[in-house]
This record gives sequence, structure tokens and C-alpha cells, in this order.
Amino acid sequence: LKQDTGVTFDLVGMDACLMGMVEVAYQIKDLCKVMVASEESVPWDGWDYGFLSEIKPGSDLSPKELAMHIVNYFYNSYTDGKPDPEDESSITLSAVDEAKFDDGFVASLNSLAQLLIGSMEHSKSKVYNAYVSSYRMQDYWSYVDLKDFMLALKAQNISEAISAAAQQVASTEDDVVYYCRSGAGLPYCYGLSIYFETQQDSYDKRYDGDQGFLNFTADTFWDEVLRSYYNPSATAPEIDFDPLPDTENFNEEITLSCFIHSELPLADGKPLVYYCLLYTSDAADELD
Repeated sequence: LKQDTGVTFDLVGMDACLMGMVEVAYQIKDLCKVMVASEESVPWDGWDYGFLSEIKPGSDLSPKELAMHIVNYFYNSYTDGKPDPEDESSITLSAVDEAKFDDGFVASLNSLAQLLIGSMEHSKSKVYNAYVSSYRMQDYWSYVDLKDFMLALKAQNISEAISAAAQQVASTEDDVVYYCRSGAGLPYCYGLSIYFETQQDSYDKRYDGDQGFLNFTADTFWDEVLRSYYNPSATAPEIDFDPLPDTENFNEEITLSCFIHSELPLADGKPLVYYCLLYTSDAADELD
């Protein structure tokens, strides 16, 4: 539509189940200002369209304000103690500021992805522990709440860098999901889910960024994270030291050079290098 007419929308609302995914919101980020959707299943009665009464002639209601009305009407209709619809505790609806995806979220997710890929050979079990301890959508366990997953990854203490990167993703998601209301039955739904299929046989290959199906995986390294989860050793970097450190001379300062052979994606084409300076006595202890 945008290509043919140049038209974009102020708000796109999805009165349907499981549409509140990062992948869905990212796909339409250049087509609308705000998306309203639920990451979980929506009750049969759907939305309360009483929110339309908030749209009045001459109203200066912004798309973000209208989205908040939609969320509130939905939430209140299932928590007001009145029949039709019956109250329901397992509800959630969120409002997404589409512009915020390009304001730090992608960069923070890619930074985390690189760290996860590089450590997956040794940390896969902790990544899995984070996954199973996070909220996953009912009957759709490959859809996991993004923020809850990030906080669980942080808690696994895989490394200080990964914990900090996971927290950064959670923080930038708070900017993307600027308003969310969830019932008492869904306390760990923070607004958006993300695909994380732990079984390689069940992985949907259309998810790969090179398939041309999803903009999200074309622009991020999240599909590479999943591939490294399935085959950790295939993406682990190999490091060759040149020259090998000579540790015979006590307390001599040495310089190590190394070549990194890896299939890891690089941020802006630049490798992330972690290093430390050792004296030969310390290096010998490390090598022992």
C-alpha cells in the first residue's frame, strides 16, 4: 500500500490472537505509527469497541493516546465484574511505538545476539534454562515474552557482558512497548513476544533472514542466535595465537596477537575484541 499510494496509517490494531510479536510489529514499522495487539490469545468476545466514542469531531487525540484508550477499554471490559463479557484474568494488550524500533532496540538486540552466539558452545544449557523459566504463550511455547526472557537471561549470569546486554534489550523494549495492561493471570506478559523454537526439527526455515519473509530477521541476528543454539560448535570462534606466548621469562610483559576465524556477524563490520594484559608469571598460571 505504501509503495503503491504512499499512504501510511496512524494506528494498526489487531483484534486477533498472538499478534503482539516483535516480528509482526517490526514488519509494519514503516507503515504505521502505533500498533495495538496482544501477545497472547484474545478471548472470544474480543475488543470492546466502545473506545470509538473517544474519537470525536475536532478531537486532537493522538494515535498514541487512542491506542491507550483501546488497551484500557479492552482491559476494563474483562475486569469490571459485569457479564458479557465474563471477567477473564488471562488477558493482555499492548501499544507499540513503531518509531522506537530504530531508536536503540535493534542495536541492543544485535549486541546481545553477538555475545550469545560467541558463547553458545558453553552456555547453551543456561540459555535453555532462561527460556523455560520465562513466560511462553499458552499452547505456543516457541513464542516467549521478550522482556521476561531477557530478564531470565540476565539472571543466568552467563557473563557480565551478556547480563548487561540482556538488560539493555529489556530497557529498550520498555520504550517500544509504551503501554501495556495484563490481567492477574498473566503477570509476566510485558507486551511483545519473540520466536524461540528450541527444537531444530520444528524450526520454521522461513524465519531465516535470507528467505525474504521477515524484515526482522533480515535486519537482526536473532535467526543466527537460533542457528547457533542448534549447532553451537559450528558458530564458535576459533582463535589462533601468533606468536604463542613465551612464558619462560618471569615478569616479562608480553603482547599477544591473535586471528579470529568465525562465522559470527559483525556489528557495523567490526569485530568485538575482548582482551587483557598479562605478565608472563600470570600467563603461566593461567596456562597451567
